[in-house]
Amino acid sequence: MRSEFKEHIRNIIGKLVEQSDLERDNKVCFFKHYSSFNIDEEDIINIMTSLNLECDMFYYQFEEKKIQGPFCPFLDFIKELYQKYYKYMDCKEFVKKASVYPVIQDMLISYIMNGYCERNEDIIPREVPFEREKIIESVINIFQYITNEHKIVIVLDRLQRAHESTIELLYGMMKNKELFDIVIIASYNEAEDLYSYTKDSWNLLSRYIKDMEMSVDYNDDDNKDAMADDVFIPVNTQIDVYLKDIKDLFLCLQLEQAKYYLDIIYKAIENGNLEVEDAQKIDILAIYSFVTVYNGEEKMAYLYCKKMSDIEYLRHDKERLIEYYYIAALVNLQSGQKNLAISSIEEGMKLTSDTNNNKYIVKYEMLKILIDIDKLPEILLWNPKSGISEHLIEMARDNNQLLHLAYAYIFGFNISNKLKLAGDKLANTELEECFKGIELAKELENTQIQIRAWQKTAVQASSEGKLDETIFCYNQCLKIMEGHNSKHEEAQIYNGIGYICLINEKYKLAYDYFIKAINIGLTVDTPKYILDAVYNLGITSIIVGDYASAVKNVNLTMKMMESLNLSRLNVCNKTKLYGLAIFAYIKLNQVYNAMLYYDIMKTALKHILDVDNPDYNMWEDDMYLYYTVTAMLADKEGDYDKANEYYEKVQNFWYSIHVKQNYILPKVVEEEAIFYKKTGNEEARKKVLTDTIKFCKKNLLIHNAEILQAILDNKNDVKEPDDNYEISNELIEEIDKMIIRCSMRKEIEKKNKMLSFFENWVDSLNYEFEKADDMINSSMLMIKNRFDIDSVMYISIRNGIPAVKYSDNEISVKKYQLRYICDYFSKNGRRIVLSRFKRSYQYHEELVSAFNRNDVATMIAIPFINREKLTEIFVAFRFKKMNYTKGLFMFEESDADLLRTAIKELIEALSKVSIKKELEKRSVTDTLTGLYNRQGMKEYINKVTRGFVSEKERHKFTILYMDLDNFKYCNDHFGHEAGDAVLVAFSRMLEGIVESSGYIIRYGGDEFVIIIPDKDTEYGVEIAEKIFANLRHNKGFKKVIEELKNMEVNISEKNRITCSIGISSGNVSGYSGIAMILKRADEALYYVKNNTKNDYKVWNLKSQEEK
Repeated sequence: MRSEFKEHIRNIIGKLVEQSDLERDNKVCFFKHYSSFNIDEEDIINIMTSLNLECDMFYYQFEEKKIQGPFCPFLDFIKELYQKYYKYMDCKEFVKKASVYPVIQDMLISYIMNGYCERNEDIIPREVPFEREKIIESVINIFQYITNEHKIVIVLDRLQRAHESTIELLYGMMKNKELFDIVIIASYNEAEDLYSYTKDSWNLLSRYIKDMEMSVDYNDDDNKDAMADDVFIPVNTQIDVYLKDIKDLFLCLQLEQAKYYLDIIYKAIENGNLEVEDAQKIDILAIYSFVTVYNGEEKMAYLYCKKMSDIEYLRHDKERLIEYYYIAALVNLQSGQKNLAISSIEEGMKLTSDTNNNKYIVKYEMLKILIDIDKLPEILLWNPKSGISEHLIEMARDNNQLLHLAYAYIFGFNISNKLKLAGDKLANTELEECFKGIELAKELENTQIQIRAWQKTAVQASSEGKLDETIFCYNQCLKIMEGHNSKHEEAQIYNGIGYICLINEKYKLAYDYFIKAINIGLTVDTPKYILDAVYNLGITSIIVGDYASAVKNVNLTMKMMESLNLSRLNVCNKTKLYGLAIFAYIKLNQVYNAMLYYDIMKTALKHILDVDNPDYNMWEDDMYLYYTVTAMLADKEGDYDKANEYYEKVQNFWYSIHVKQNYILPKVVEEEAIFYKKTGNEEARKKVLTDTIKFCKKNLLIHNAEILQAILDNKNDVKEPDDNYEISNELIEEIDKMIIRCSMRKEIEKKNKMLSFFENWVDSLNYEFEKADDMINSSMLMIKNRFDIDSVMYISIRNGIPAVKYSDNEISVKKYQLRYICDYFSKNGRRIVLSRFKRSYQYHEELVSAFNRNDVATMIAIPFINREKLTEIFVAFRFKKMNYTKGLFMFEESDADLLRTAIKELIEALSKVSIKKELEKRSVTDTLTGLYNRQGMKEYINKVTRGFVSEKERHKFTILYMDLDNFKYCNDHFGHEAGDAVLVAFSRMLEGIVESSGYIIRYGGDEFVIIIPDKDTEYGVEIAEKIFANLRHNKGFKKVIEELKNMEVNISEKNRITCSIGISSGNVSGYSGIAMILKRADEALYYVKNNTKNDYKVWNLKSQEEK
């Protein structure tokens, strides 16, 4: 390192002796270079010595050869500083004074004291984003606490090799203006590739460094050699260490970093490059399942969970089986499969009761709380059926599961009595549990739960028509957010207040709040809040009868969803939007447009419509609207019987199923009343209007009740609100720009992901697989993992005959269906990209049905044509869960492009493997008989002996060495063609006798060898006797010769084909041992040939001495 840069570092470190209120930015320096420049630790030590500065110096050089733990190396620095300065203090007191987030204090205490992370309370999935930020904030707070009393110098070399947790922590430390007595010096190679998943975090850090002028360009002509490759290659002796490090990453919620290492390890296992014990493989799959489910990748978590259950060892290890059922329950819960989650818990609880595993008893009971709440934190309504059992409350309280207890108190109890504001408090006895939860959330410093609790209470107050109470609750939310720069939460609040105004018939006020939410969404460049607001504006427009605005707002919502490839919003499925659009189009007499959406909606709901006794959970609103618009369209078409049938379904569905669409009920009833009046059914008209008026009054929908009353009385003096609920063109332009930005970010993210995929894909295809099927299996699993695919099928067509080369358990087709699929693509050689939410799906329904699944949400099918002939078909599926569509993304044309490229490369790789295997086969195979030749025997012996663990381990082998008697006579009298026919017939005969017990070699000419592993001499004698019996029976292949010559031949017994055999056995430990057995068998054969012929001889020492 050049002297001027040493001096630069000296000046920065020297500033530690200056006043601690010096600007934070003056104590940070990043050396940017394009070579192999390193900051030398010895240079730093010399600088520190020369300054005679009382401070702690930490040096770390990043490398990839080992796993970097969470926030590496900062947690280890904290551990060392605690032991040096604070070990007199109880660690619990230390983290408390350092303002560590209470929920994770036990985890950081564990690391500081033991060097690894442990949590007393499991992570709640809904808390992951909030808690992840809190963990980073807590680590920074610890450094802030320590540097209030001690000066620190941190030197980080090769920072470009740091992983995401470290980069994000550094970024947080750079932005913290309270960290005074700490110097950070780092070097990074600008020319070196980053880990693809860290690029976004790195760009944030590097931009900040550049903006704050913290970097120095280092150009050293003497340092031009690139750094040697530094790659993480897992080895089986370190698996337990890897698991410990990855568990730390998981518990610190560094999920992408954990996935990075798990991907490498699991790929090595799948490719056969890493051998692990079954127990270790189960542990790897367990942590893989945890990481993916908490990362929102439920499908991947399900896949890894399934792989765990397929390992037989799991059935015999109770502790791991208990953990498996816990993971399965968690994955099913996050996938919306509540009943399956409960079943998994029941199975796990049976085992915990047998083993007295209190740790998992608590874990299972806490999971029950989350199941009972059933995702309520995402819905701003209390579930009237909810009610957490006192047993679960006690279990949470007694075992210090405070976050779960807060969730149970806040979201697990229904509020049914009237809310009332008394001074500055809400008065309601049933709010007692909720307030307990809020107080507990305060103790835990969890603002997120507090805000949600007040939001829910606001919704409850609003549903009772208590606007003062509603505003009070939302003001509590705003108070909690003060000083937190919580624009995201603020947008949620405005959406919430807007919704409250909506259901309280304050439509213009609702519109204003939704517009505020949109503006904040544009400010923070987050489409989520805009989507919710525009959707709510669509509802508002329908309620007030502004159907033109409704169409624009709903279509804008769907346009945004299309751009972001979303199949649902936070509060509804996409099919509900179709229903709203159809309703508005019918009211505008645009039946053609309504029918376009209706066909898509019907197709998207087939998984419910085509099932007896369907589960409507989370699809109630969709089905209510479907029945409504079906009736309206039938009315328009003059099919009054059908309209009447479906209006009856509408009423029955409303009363039998819990539908959350109070806002649209009056509009639906208006349509029913018009229909009944048109068809002369006055009784039905009066009944539906009277019942709905009562419902509206009960639910304080006063204006709607007045409108329906006017209709009942045949009056027209109650008008709809005449306000305009359109979004301004200027705002739509801004939304369009934001959609483009988000789409571009999404596209860049997708491209980066695919670049990473193809790097691994090429490596995978270059791996030397034993069989083509192994390559196909590995490739299909990799595609499923990387593209988040539920199921794939790979079909090969050779000579017009289709064969399924890969298909997982999700898809099964019969022969006639396979033939139909191939015929379909033979006629239509174009690829197909289908989404159940698009009209084109209907045109290919017959093809989809050939795969025997009625829940296909999206599908890609790609045919491959070579010389005008169909050769391969690749099909990928994502399925629609019965009652859950969150995280379900539709395939796009760009996905098909990528998959086509990947499969094309696979086909080429398979062709190369096939050619290579054929060449290898020819080199080790006798062309006449198809048996191994001498080279083949050598390779077989090498392969077998490579599997021997040690020279002490011995393996039994028996070898038969054979030579045909009178073979020369056959050649001389009947020709070489006859000789060849005899050799082939003899080979087939040997194969029939030996079967799978041994390996047959044509050693040369008319000499053959049989190698039989794990068998003794007696078995070799049995084989020899069978050979002689067959030769006697076929009279030395007389018939073979006759068929070849097409004439009867006379062969004397003396000249018939017979066989001489030498047999030898032994226990060996390597290649030379097998070679010795072969040599002895040859000696025994020699003895037979020179004495009797047509016989066998077993080698022994005595016979050798006699010879």
